[in-house]
Amino acid sequence: MILPCEPWVSMVDGKEINRDLHRVFMSTRYTVMLDGQTCDIRIGEKLPPALEDFLHRVGQSNWIYVTAWNPDSRQLSLDENRSAQARLRRSVGYSELVLDGIGIGHDGWKEESLFVAGVTLDQAATLGLEFEQLCVVVGETGNPAKLLYCDSKLTFQ
Repeated sequence: MILPCEPWVSMVDGKEINRDLHRVFMSTRYTVMLDGQTCDIRIGEKLPPALEDFLHRVGQSNWIYVTAWNPDSRQLSLDENRSAQARLRRSVGYSELVLDGIGIGHDGWKEESLFVAGVTLDQAATLGLEFEQLCVVVGETGNPAKLLYCDSKLTFQ
C-alpha cells in the first residue's frame, strides 16, 4: 500500500518512492523481440504465451527485464545511453537466454532493454543497482510481472 507523504513522494515500508516515476514505471509497455514478433510485458499481467514457451524451451522460470538507459532516472544523451546499454549487454552476455527489448512509455519515450532468462530476484536487484536503475521488471513463469525497486527489493504488480 502506498501512503501519501509529500506531494512528490510516497512512503512504502519506510522507503521513499517518487509517485510520478512509479506511475510511469507501472504504465510502461515493456516489449521483447522474439522470433520476429513483438511481445508485450505489462506489470501485473502474466507473460504472453510466446515468452512463456521461450522460458520453457531454455529451461528457465525466472526472468528480468532491464535497461542501462538513464541511470537513477537522469536523462543522458543518446551516446551515453547506448554506451551504458552496451556495457549491460556485455555483462549479461550473448546467449540464448537474452532477448532484445524496448521499454515504451505512455508518452512515446523509448529505452533499449534486455529480457534475460534465469535471473533470480536477488540477482535482478544486484544487476539493476550495478547499472544504477531504480527499478527493473521481474517475474517467473505462470505469475504476473512485477516492478522491483532495486535498493529495497519492494515489488509491485
